[in-house]
Parts: sequence; structure tokens; C-alpha cells
Amino acid sequence: MYVFRIAEDLDPMAFMAIMQSKCFLFLYQLSNQGEGRVIPQVKASKLQSLPFPNLNGQPALQTQLAEDCRSLIDAKERMEAANTEKQRDYYANRCVDLERRIDTVTYQFYELTTAEVEMIESVEP
Repeated sequence: MYVFRIAEDLDPMAFMAIMQSKCFLFLYQLSNQGEGRVIPQVKASKLQSLPFPNLNGQPALQTQLAEDCRSLIDAKERMEAANTEKQRDYYANRCVDLERRIDTVTYQFYELTTAEVEMIESVEP
């Protein structure tokens, strides 16, 4: 097990949102091609080489990302605790919407072109 810490001026929720985004997953998979394993492993040494956007350069977007991440965690907890199918569906849809918003903001941080975003979106996780 490898433990690392993030920079003190970085919101942990914003960091977590970036790490869970489609964009970061794409970068991770691209940099680790050919390392197919039966049990997938995320290695800190592999993470270190990946580009990570400067979140402090856009504090409003970092705040939005952190809030969306908190909302996503809340929606997932509520979905798990839902008593009816209607409630579960509502929170499942809410999760999908929040994940899309997080991905959109992440693309902005990485300053990706429309073509680059389309390429990432076309790849199956």
C-alpha cells in the first residue's frame, strides 16, 4: 500500500473528482497500455507521471468541482438508502448528471479541444 498526500492548497474533493474523471482514467489507461492484469492495480509510481491540472489557477472551477464531488457522494449514499424504485432512479440519474458535470469541468482544467473530448468520450472504460 502506498499513501500519498495532496498539496495543502488543493481541495481534497476537487482532487478526488479529477482522479475519478473520464479524462484522468483515459490518461491512466493510455500511459499503462499493455499492463493488463487479472486484478487491476493503481500504482502511485504510474500516477506520478501523469499530468495533473493546476486547479489553483481557476478557484471558481475548483470550488464547483469540489461541490459537485460532495453532491455526487451524497447522491450515491441516498441512492443506496432509497426505499423505492422511483427514489433509486432519481438518485441514479442525479449521479449520472453530476459525473457529466465533473467530466466537463475536468476537460476545462485540461484545456482540451472538442476533438480531444470526443476521443475520450468514445472510449469505453
